[in-house]
Amino acid sequence: MDRQDLLGKLAMHWEALLETVGRVPEGAMEAAGVAGEWSVKDLLGHITTWEEEAIKTREAGRSGLDLPSYGDTDDWNERDVIKRRSRSVHTTLVELGAVHQRFVSWLEGLPDEAFRDDELATMVDDESAEHYRDHGDDIERWLAARGG
Repeated sequence: MDRQDLLGKLAMHWEALLETVGRVPEGAMEAAGVAGEWSVKDLLGHITTWEEEAIKTREAGRSGLDLPSYGDTDDWNERDVIKRRSRSVHTTLVELGAVHQRFVSWLEGLPDEAFRDDELATMVDDESAEHYRDHGDDIERWLAARGG
């Protein structure tokens, strides 16, 4: 996938996620049950974490450093969500936007040859574009069940 296709896919799924999140009533952002016991706020913090990890992992690999080990990702995700839970909805949204912008800027700054690397495309799809879509779908189902 070339730079333009990858960034286009990322932007399309990002905008869809933001549109869906924009339909969540402010007072419902912390309601459990959107995806398992997670709230919309939990899901957004989770997305933020994985974009941060995508940058760290890719940079470590490019620098020849050891890649992080997450062990059981479900356990790791749960610990991270619990760690972020005390943050406000506002803080979570600000972090989501800032980390996403940093992620996109990082991608835009990569050399052209990086986009010929299937591993990069897979990482961007798994950690971001498809992540937005999957959790956006969780939120959509939750909204529909609530009559929203």
